[in-house]
Amino acid sequence: MKATPQEGQIFSDAVDLINNGIESIINLYNDLEPDHPVIQFDQDVVELITRVKEKYGESFVDKKVNSVVKEMLEWLPIEDKGEAKTDGEEKETPSPVRRKVSERKGTKLETSASAPEAPSPKEK
Repeated sequence: MKATPQEGQIFSDAVDLINNGIESIINLYNDLEPDHPVIQFDQDVVELITRVKEKYGESFVDKKVNSVVKEMLEWLPIEDKGEAKTDGEEKETPSPVRRKVSERKGTKLETSASAPEAPSPKEK
């Protein structure tokens, strides 16, 4: 292939840009870290979540799943022997069951009739 000095310079610049792009891609690849999911859901649960998100919307389902998981995790003790440290002092914390019951004193528990309704399925 024949080229003028100007065309040769254009090709040289293009090759330099390609090399820089390849270097950037190699650096990105070398900096990759494995992504480990926080919770490993069973395949049937993943399929169910996907179907429910299609029907009710991603944001609504994400909020509901987060609420349920948070509530469940509050039942698991994080601190040793029911004690939490606050400003250098050890403070007795109620068990999750007692805490939930005491938080609800004086409030009427919601029944399925008074619970908020799910949004209507998304239009397709």
